Amino acid sequence: MQRKRYDSETKEKAIRLVLDHQEDYSSRWGAIQGVAKRLGMTPETLRSWINQHEIDHKIAPGLTSETKER
Repeated sequence: MQRKRYDSETKEKAIRLVLDHQEDYSSRWGAIQGVAKRLGMTPETLRSWINQHEIDHKIAPGLTSETKER
């Protein structure tokens, strides 16, 4: 299975769409599924980006992207 690479602009747009519009859906997962389908990516890809975004912005616990790079 070939993995697609997405640029940072696409990632940021997808994350922003979910976070800004999740109240329009019955759940966050519903928002992730809807946005992922519209942008042509898997919901799991988008879910993992949002999780990392929340870690990087100290909304959730975990290893930041910066720490992982070291």
